[in-house]
Amino acid sequence: MRFEITQTHVVDIPDEELDADRPLEEILEEIKDDAHWYVEMYACESWCEEVTSIGRQL
Repeated sequence: MRFEITQTHVVDIPDEELDADRPLEEILEEIKDDAHWYVEMYACESWCEEVTSIGRQL
């Protein structure tokens, strides 16, 4: 069976990692583009929001 899993991850990224002097929109876009890496490196909390069955695998 196939499932969609929605998770939330809280990451604590050091300011120097993000060059915090840049505009927030630019920082958010960078994190969005490579979210998996940031979660792997800096996740401090995570939890499952929802699990939905999306049918059987073909």
